[in-house]
Amino acid sequence: MPNTEMSREDLIARIAQLEAATKSARTDISFKISDKGVVSVYGFGRFPTSLYLGQWRKLIAHITELEEFLNDNAERLEAFEAEFAASKENKPKKPTLTDTVTALAAQVAQLNTQKQS
Repeated sequence: MPNTEMSREDLIARIAQLEAATKSARTDISFKISDKGVVSVYGFGRFPTSLYLGQWRKLIAHITELEEFLNDNAERLEAFEAEFAASKENKPKKPTLTDTVTALAAQVAQLNTQKQS
């Protein structure tokens, strides 16, 4: 039977690699078409933005108006982003995947030490 155990350093390196891949996946924008024919844009947030073709065309036709609206209301939008960022800072930080695996590795090491005793 092959040895499938990884060292603590290998686990931490693999977790860092997965976290980096997850982070880059979140910053990229991608497009998908659903079975129902809806175009979804991924990468803006937790959930995709989905519109039908006619809705996308209507939005694109008004892109200049949208840019003007955003520019005219930039102060209000920036204030919202600042409030959102502040509310996120006040929340307790969740442990990262690296923190969790490190804690689990320490527990496994402790159990192995107890078994050997």
